[in-house]
Amino acid sequence: MSSVPDPQGLKRAFNRPWVGNTLRYGSVGAAADWQVIRELYYQDNVKAAYEMALSVGDVVGGNTLGFFRLIEGEYLTREASEIERIDERLQFESSNLREHLKAEVQSNCSAVASRLGWSFEVDVLVTLLVAEADNPWHGGRYGYYMDKYPYDKVCIPGATSADPGLFQQVLSHEYAHVITTNLTNNRAPHWVEEGISQTMEGREAKPISSWINDPVQLNAAFDQERRGGSNHESVANAYAQAHRLVLELHRRKGDSGLAEFLRAYADNGAWEEIKIATSLDDPTDEALRQVYELDQKRLFEIVGG
Repeated sequence: MSSVPDPQGLKRAFNRPWVGNTLRYGSVGAAADWQVIRELYYQDNVKAAYEMALSVGDVVGGNTLGFFRLIEGEYLTREASEIERIDERLQFESSNLREHLKAEVQSNCSAVASRLGWSFEVDVLVTLLVAEADNPWHGGRYGYYMDKYPYDKVCIPGATSADPGLFQQVLSHEYAHVITTNLTNNRAPHWVEEGISQTMEGREAKPISSWINDPVQLNAAFDQERRGGSNHESVANAYAQAHRLVLELHRRKGDSGLAEFLRAYADNGAWEEIKIATSLDDPTDEALRQVYELDQKRLFEIVGG
């Protein structure tokens, strides 16, 4: 399996301070062992991560159990699949490398990239998960994106391959996460990430049962436990609100405005970076002011009525 070196590797290493340290210097105890497992996972060495997780056997808290399920699903997929490069920046992993699916991956990713002004600046592996990963205990059973290295990884439920429309929606949603994360240097909050992705997939706006005025509280709603259908209503409400917020931005300046907004997170001068680093300014507020001449508080007021 070949891959193109990730030009944003420094960003990834900075965001994951354990990278390159635990495997080099060793670790002590189950928690530290899971730190090594995490590093292996983010290197997409899912076989080694899975085997080490089984040997450790000590699941440290519920979050680690959920993480193990992610590893397990990707490991089972890797064992049953082949990986083929579609073009210079796209690879496809599937147990059945059907030509029409490879063509759909390339065309859908290209369409989203074009809308958001993205020039395929990192290598991406699109993985079609095996059926065993589609279970209530799997936190990403409906599709997810992982900021791995040396490539980003998008995981799509295998069942979507039988429905071209659904496959396109899920892939467009998750590939938009790749673009948002990289264009903003991983600064975008949940509501921006999910609002952009829902807009790119073409989802219809859903009713909002309870409007959340505080961006911090809205972002926290996305972090609730989702396995087994828990907190479904409040999480769905957060997605619906995030979508409405981004639709308002899209109404004002279209796709080009969203592309400019995402790039505005990372085009700051030295003084603005100092203000953001010292919490004197919020990166989302700064980007909104630059492109739309409003901040989060005003946007939430406008859309929430």
